[in-house]
Amino acid sequence: NTVDWTIGSGGTPSGSTGPLGAYDGTYYAFTETSGAGSNSDARMSVSCVDLSTWAVPAFTFGYHMYGATMGTLDVNVSTDGGLTWTNVWTMTGDQGNAWFMGIVDLSAFSGQVAVEIHGATGTSFTSDMCVDKLQFSELLVGCTDPFADNYDASALIDDGSCLYTGCMDIYASNFCSGCNVPDLSLCTYYACGTLNYSEDVESEDLTTMGYTTNTGLLVDGLSFSSAADALNDTVSLEFTGGGAFYGTQTEATAWTNPFYMSSTSFCVDLSGSGTDVDMKFNLGMTSAFANCAWARVLINGVPQAELSSGLTTFNDQTQLGGSQGSNGNDYGEYMYDLDAWAGQSNVYITFENMINYNLAYGFP
Repeated sequence: NTVDWTIGSGGTPSGSTGPLGAYDGTYYAFTETSGAGSNSDARMSVSCVDLSTWAVPAFTFGYHMYGATMGTLDVNVSTDGGLTWTNVWTMTGDQGNAWFMGIVDLSAFSGQVAVEIHGATGTSFTSDMCVDKLQFSELLVGCTDPFADNYDASALIDDGSCLYTGCMDIYASNFCSGCNVPDLSLCTYYACGTLNYSEDVESEDLTTMGYTTNTGLLVDGLSFSSAADALNDTVSLEFTGGGAFYGTQTEATAWTNPFYMSSTSFCVDLSGSGTDVDMKFNLGMTSAFANCAWARVLINGVPQAELSSGLTTFNDQTQLGGSQGSNGNDYGEYMYDLDAWAGQSNVYITFENMINYNLAYGFP
């Protein structure tokens, strides 16, 4: 054991590794891999477990392995008091910024055994692996959520198989982000706006506006700005990030992590339009670090190029400028050609953003 497992809450001290919080409750165990903690071994064990307590014994635990230099997490079993160990479960490398459940079937063993959690840390500080809610029980797995379609009242261990039926169309007013079984018959939609369409956001009511939203897990997402932050009049739509560190991005990587993305969509009916249809709006971006705020426009899910610049993606460094509101906030005027959709109904326009940090950090 060359580095200890440490009890912590919230995030770990290092950036770009570790969770935002515990798998269950408040606290969890983790390996701090900054400095001497890298290229190390962290071991903790239960010296004696009597498996005769259960017909089909199991060991379950939550694990989190996020980081570019993530190492290996093992579960080992000993039948001779720790003199020798048999590996029964292993996971290696970056598994993304999420908690997962590990399930180990111990039915191959009998009597009294020792069980060890062994973390072999990676080559650098982005190797903070975490475990939580370690437990021994009967191996009865299934969906333990009573609100799921396939709830199993006999299951003691949730195996991630829960099914939730709902509307999974992001343009629907009742879009269910937590569902995993789509049923379009359940979807409801706001009425499409008609030409000439104009939205000043002054109602501060997305339902009245007919706007739907989709917000990543690690950002605050869409809200209405204060009067001081508005681009025009007294309020604007405002997208802000979250409290988790996320480094500067490139156009190739900015749209790859949905946890840091947020969007709003609305529908326009162009069935009565002429052949020439344009859309104009104002946009301003602020970021404490370069290339941390990104924006683009999608029509029916496809990114579009802005007319004057030819760009499909803008960030805090490449954004358009040249205009200033009455409260002194700078912004650019963006124009998009909708001629290709002239005469069509149900044309969905999406403002999509990749954002880092929130207003509490002072970095919108």
